[in-house]
Amino acid sequence: MRRILIPFLILSACAIPEPEKGAFLGPRLRAKALPSWVHVLGTAQDAGKPQLNCQRPCCADWLEGGRRARVASLGLDVDANSAVTRPSVVEQSHLMGSMPAAVLLTHAHMGHYTGLAHFGRESASTERLPIWCTPRMADFLRQHGPWNQLLELQQIDLHEITPGVSFAPAAGLEVKAFSVPHRDEYSDTVAFSIRRHGASVLYAPDIDHWGTGGEFLLPLAKSHDHLLLDGTFYTDGELSGRTMAEVPH
Repeated sequence: MRRILIPFLILSACAIPEPEKGAFLGPRLRAKALPSWVHVLGTAQDAGKPQLNCQRPCCADWLEGGRRARVASLGLDVDANSAVTRPSVVEQSHLMGSMPAAVLLTHAHMGHYTGLAHFGRESASTERLPIWCTPRMADFLRQHGPWNQLLELQQIDLHEITPGVSFAPAAGLEVKAFSVPHRDEYSDTVAFSIRRHGASVLYAPDIDHWGTGGEFLLPLAKSHDHLLLDGTFYTDGELSGRTMAEVPH
């Protein structure tokens, strides 16, 4: 069976306090195992772990031990391949045992699209690799280098998607993008609903808020078997020396 890589983002701060019992979605529920065709390939924030200039023990311990965490990504076993590109795309492709045959992009922030560089002439030099993204994200790639060189050399091929409209990046896989609130300096931001063989997974990467009382999240939670959510921060103030308003998550 060939392999598919799909984006998955669980961002994590160095230290996250224990949630209050009953907070937000109610009492803690028993975790439900992911389908056998879903593989978590990484769970680190955009810059990976350890990060540049991070002096906290969570980074120092990893540096001293020579360890590193891969940028968050999700791999799927399907009949055709697909992938999202993260900076860790090389390692993650090796983990899945194959080159990705398509790419799903959520938005134009550091950890979510820069892996595209590995498909260029300096590395894999792919041939018309399908890239699935919103029209605004596609325009960003067309108008800026080095990404537009990938298009000029026909190393990638853009497929524009419309939020709310299903598409199939691989046979037997149904994906639907939906817009989420986030910093949209360069492109809009989407999350993905992924359905296959009767199972459903909600992949919600960078997202700034779920609405007052969580009214945005609750309907989605009820309509999916599995939720893979942005969990960068639990409380305000976890990043010392940074304005949390710039990275609410």
